[in-house]
Amino acid sequence: MLSISALWQARCERPLPNHAFLALATDETSVGVLTLNACTAHYVADTLGWIQEFSVVPVLRSTQVGWALATAHHWQRLEVNTPASSAWPRTVAVFRRERFYGASAHLRLAL
Repeated sequence: MLSISALWQARCERPLPNHAFLALATDETSVGVLTLNACTAHYVADTLGWIQEFSVVPVLRSTQVGWALATAHHWQRLEVNTPASSAWPRTVAVFRRERFYGASAHLRLAL
């Protein structure tokens, strides 16, 4: 099994930065990626991370690689728009299992 040795962060500076986090195995192969945008939201009273892309290689999906990626920046809150649960039930189930909540395809997680 692969293990995570480092998290890499790349930032593209704009008025609100975009972020990309890459999880690397000990041999430096990529095993996970998270891209998100920083968004200011009044209802959060701060900046939140809006997930654009989130993927972990199948063999490591239950080893906390995703959680390490999601918490790498110390966001106060993460949000994501998921595809329709009827077409992508496993994708939506992953976010719900990790305590994302919401009544629609717009899910959120307070960290």
